[in-house]
Amino acid sequence: MNGGTEKLRLLSVIDKETGVCLFQRAWQWRGEQERSSVSIGKLVQSFYQFAREVDQGEISCVNFLVKSRTHRRVSSSQATRRTRGPSARSLPDSMQMLCTRNEDIIVAVFFDVKTCVTTSTENQGSVRQFINQVKNSFCETFAGRVASLRPTLKQCADGDMNDAALRSVQDEFLRFGPDVDQMRHVCFTAAA
Repeated sequence: MNGGTEKLRLLSVIDKETGVCLFQRAWQWRGEQERSSVSIGKLVQSFYQFAREVDQGEISCVNFLVKSRTHRRVSSSQATRRTRGPSARSLPDSMQMLCTRNEDIIVAVFFDVKTCVTTSTENQGSVRQFINQVKNSFCETFAGRVASLRPTLKQCADGDMNDAALRSVQDEFLRFGPDVDQMRHVCFTAAA
């Protein structure tokens, strides 16, 4: 394993007010990236809304079960072993979403975990360090730019602008990619 970096699936930086995805980096994400950037922003915003309605709380971690991509025949001896209790190898794979936010943006990262866990994994510390660095660096690099784009972002969120207009907004943040790659390398190499 390369310090856990291959476990990362998707990173999204989302405008907190509108839910519009400003920057996205996919490593192992299925589906069309353009379409998922819109839906991921809405998904993350929905989780925050749900957390506020339930207990005026924060959302920082969500777990998802992921279907296994390999389908194997199970022998009767394997089936017998599984009925005695799950081993680490037989538990379903999971994906976790961790989030952090400030007054302007939400940073969400999706990553694989080997078992269905509730709040922590062996790499969650590195992942949290990574998303906090992404949040701080994005805000430093694009200080004031998100706020100045807010009228356009609201139009994108309301569906008043076409896909080309949304891509044009997202293109302004593309230069953040190499910074993300560097932070990913530093966070996960140090954890190895």
